[in-house]
Amino acid sequence: MKYSFFLLLFCLLCCLLLPTVLAAQDYDGDLLWPWRMELGFSVGAMNCLTDLGGKKGNGRRFLKDVNWGYSRPCGGLFFSVRRKGIVALRLQCLRGSVMADDKILKGVAGSGRYLRNLHFRSRVREWLGLLELSPVEWLMPEYWTSVSPYFIGGVGKFSFSPEARLGDRWVALSPLRTEGQGFEEYAARKPYGLNVWVIPVGFGLRHFSGRCSFGMEFFYRFTRTDYLDDVSRSYIDDRLFSKYLNAESAALAMVLADRSREVGAVVNAVGSRRGNPANNDGYFSIELRFGLTVNRGPVE
Repeated sequence: MKYSFFLLLFCLLCCLLLPTVLAAQDYDGDLLWPWRMELGFSVGAMNCLTDLGGKKGNGRRFLKDVNWGYSRPCGGLFFSVRRKGIVALRLQCLRGSVMADDKILKGVAGSGRYLRNLHFRSRVREWLGLLELSPVEWLMPEYWTSVSPYFIGGVGKFSFSPEARLGDRWVALSPLRTEGQGFEEYAARKPYGLNVWVIPVGFGLRHFSGRCSFGMEFFYRFTRTDYLDDVSRSYIDDRLFSKYLNAESAALAMVLADRSREVGAVVNAVGSRRGNPANNDGYFSIELRFGLTVNRGPVE
């Protein structure tokens, strides 16, 4: 599955590079329009970098620790206003999901992540305001072709809600306060919000053909939370769950906060490391984009 995913991306990239001059006459006409308003949609794959899962061995930085087999589908809509192919403002909404699982590291000798035995999934919904900049058209307009590389940055918000599987059902983790969020004994740990600011950055390659455009983008989102996967700090005394939660929630929290016993490991000591609070979680997507110009002339 992983290799077919990369093969698909390679073929799509080739399709973008081949027609570099085929649409030149159409786009020359577009340059007469100072502004280009575009509506479109995107489809792709989404993945995440959190405290859970990853590749075998010690955790590594950025994409080196991504398990591509856990990529999930995503899709969205966008509206953009572009100035002479150089700069554009874009509004975008997107839906997808992310997941990670320590169990994929089974068989790795001494793997602390496997023995931790935690997992999660979460739906993701985001709303972004973005700025696109095409450096070739800006710095070297004489080298313009119908295929344009560009960079993206912006700001937005996303919503999430981590869940874990228990038997045949999925349980929302945020209400269980698995790391003592909001408990008097852990006053510094506040309950985390499920609507969080995000800073997206990325790059893409776009092909223009008359009123249509299509391309491919890579987007990474720096989030303001370390609880996308409900894991950040250390294990707490599980007797506290009964003090602050109702009986049903306390029973769930005691099981889901520490699942090491399910893989034959010892129960983790109070205060031992559960996650890494030094780094916030992030997620990213690789998307195909299709757009249609909706104005035929300059916007006054």
